[in-house]
Amino acid sequence: MRSEDAEKAIAELSDTEVDGRSIKVNEAMPQGTKVRETTTKIYVGNLDFDTTEDILRDAFAQYGEVKDCMLPEDKDFGGSRGFGFVTMDKEDAKIAMEELDEVELDGRCIRVTEANGGRSSRGRSYKDDDNESDEGYDEGYDDDEYYDDN
Repeated sequence: MRSEDAEKAIAELSDTEVDGRSIKVNEAMPQGTKVRETTTKIYVGNLDFDTTEDILRDAFAQYGEVKDCMLPEDKDFGGSRGFGFVTMDKEDAKIAMEELDEVELDGRCIRVTEANGGRSSRGRSYKDDDNESDEGYDEGYDDDEYYDDN
């Protein structure tokens, strides 16, 4: 297949539905090729449940080419799970993460960090990676006050 035909097929077929699921179509890479060497996968949290892939893609596109954009859906009710992923070239991703973290999108202040492969970072401040505190993310909430009154 010619390169132009392949690019056209990828553009036409990516994000189409097969058996009720959206598919991603991209260029096959030789075994051992590491795409992540040139790209960064970005985690975007605290999204409004009505935010679409197009809205998310447009927010990041102002900082460079968006290679991929995905909003996982809840299998039970089919809606957004409130987070998503955007893949961009490393340099563009770095700038986008700096500029978009804690920015309002669709009425919600979004959290933008480099995706960590599904490893939880709870209990650590995402703004201060050197924070060794076990206090969690609910600083200011006093559990003792609640239990003393009840």
